[in-house]
Amino acid sequence: MRTSFVTVAAVTAVLAIGVGAACACAGAVAWRDLANNPGRYIGKDVEIVSAYCGNAGDDPGYVCSTDGSLYVRPLALVDGAAKAKLDDNCGGMDWIEKSPFCHVKLRFTPSGFHTNADYKPGKTVIVIETPQAAAAF
Repeated sequence: MRTSFVTVAAVTAVLAIGVGAACACAGAVAWRDLANNPGRYIGKDVEIVSAYCGNAGDDPGYVCSTDGSLYVRPLALVDGAAKAKLDDNCGGMDWIEKSPFCHVKLRFTPSGFHTNADYKPGKTVIVIETPQAAAAF
């Protein structure tokens, strides 16, 4: 009986470590918090549950907007059905189309940020830079 208890305890400890490691994956972040504290998230995996994305037209990569003052500029999207749908239906314009077929969850790791006054005339927004993002519907 004693051996069984030790084995169960060891397995439980390994599982707990595994679950702890799994929790290091992308965490949902409110766009307002990311916009207000962008430096806090540099190098950390994050997920915005509501973004509108499209290709950036003549500029490289993609542009994703939120319902507020936060934009994300991934240079690439992970290949898959969401990328294909966004490539076919969204972007290439001077503005982001906020329609249901361009609405995604967006996972990425911010690598930098800056402000921009061109995306929304009369307003300055925060633009998060990232080399790659994953979009999902």
